[in-house]
Amino acid sequence: MSSVEQSELRNSLQSRRTEIADKWYTMVSQVSPLPIESGKVRVHLALLTDQFLELLVAETFECDVARDIGANLYALGDTQPEDIAKIQQGLAEQVTDTLSAVQIAALQPRLIAVLSEMAIGFLAEKSRQTTRFNTAAISKMGHDLKTPINSITGFSRVMLKGIDGPITEFQQQDLTSIYNAGKLLLDMINELTQVRKNDEEKQTVHLETFDAAALFGDVVTTVQPLLAEQGHVLSLRMAGDLGVMYGPLSQVRWIVISMLLHAVRDMEPGTLWLSASREMVRGKDWLFVQVARNAASLSVELAGLEPQTEEAMRESAKDLAMITGQRFCQDLGGDIMVAQEDAGGVALIARIPAKIVIEDSV
Repeated sequence: MSSVEQSELRNSLQSRRTEIADKWYTMVSQVSPLPIESGKVRVHLALLTDQFLELLVAETFECDVARDIGANLYALGDTQPEDIAKIQQGLAEQVTDTLSAVQIAALQPRLIAVLSEMAIGFLAEKSRQTTRFNTAAISKMGHDLKTPINSITGFSRVMLKGIDGPITEFQQQDLTSIYNAGKLLLDMINELTQVRKNDEEKQTVHLETFDAAALFGDVVTTVQPLLAEQGHVLSLRMAGDLGVMYGPLSQVRWIVISMLLHAVRDMEPGTLWLSASREMVRGKDWLFVQVARNAASLSVELAGLEPQTEEAMRESAKDLAMITGQRFCQDLGGDIMVAQEDAGGVALIARIPAKIVIEDSV
């Protein structure tokens, strides 16, 4: 398209901007299940129409601008995904209504690109809003559930201590079962809430440089009191200088913590071994983290180990913390693997890239 033809097309579209904005308003009103504020929506659509028409005739196509227009549609009249096709068709018909065949042929590729990117922007915004809503709903549900459960565990603990008077051996057994069941429910609710928060935080991963040895010191400080309450001892062993890593510190930290919590889930009081090493494998720099219940297992060979899939973890562990840790590890380009211990049981081994690059998914 020559500069003269482009100028003529721009003038033709601009002369009909009000008509196009009105048509857009009519379509939004028709698909909205609820009444909309006419004045506010008209002003908003007038601005979007200006951006939309300018994109059609701009020398370079900016998909981010088109996606922003689509994202803005999400807040107008409770528009749904199934309505986007109607809006796309209506806008295409309105834009090309008075154009010549030559102008339509010249405009068609750009028009299709703009409408497609608008749909992508709308769906991406809907996904973000849905994630925020689900996180808020789960958080509120968790709070509402934990209040009565805390009361149940609190009163049962008071009765177990004999504060309300002596109890029989059978009553003690029943109260202990009630207390343990309440604690289990609280743990499940906390894990579910944490998984939801972790899933939301994954949308915006913060990469940073951090000292790997300091990371393990922080993990030990966090987990040691929890393990001590259950009668466990955590022994830490580092193989050489772990050096500096580059990646999402919070995710790597959660991977290690989830492995420790999973290892002691059904473990009798005893020693839990945590080891870490930095190794080059096939030209790639890896951090290997191993959690075992037997010190002899720390020398296990890595060759031939199979990654533990999320489905297998769900079936074998029913452990939400471990499921999230495995998902994080895979997202970062690593894996959590399982090896048989010499004295029975299993050891968990995570391999995590020492330098992590997260690519945008949108």
